[in-house]
Amino acid sequence: SVPVAGAQLLTEREVGDILRVTPRTVRTMASAGRLTRVRLGRRSTRYQAAEVLALIASCAQNKEGAALANATPSKNSAGQGGPHGP
Repeated sequence: SVPVAGAQLLTEREVGDILRVTPRTVRTMASAGRLTRVRLGRRSTRYQAAEVLALIASCAQNKEGAALANATPSKNSAGQGGPHGP
């Protein structure tokens, strides 16, 4: 979708903070078609805040919120390291 003038754009890190996932997972979700990238240049990508909120609503409605539809887990949640890990 084409961003509308005045739409709030978020960085990968900001989207990750909202969804509580890593920026890499945000990129994976975009590659899978769950989020639409807005390219601002060769190295600058943003995401529409309204679309992120719609994704959250969709996940909550479909009861997929816990897994965020097969998103790649972050290092910290993968059981690597930590007080009880290897």
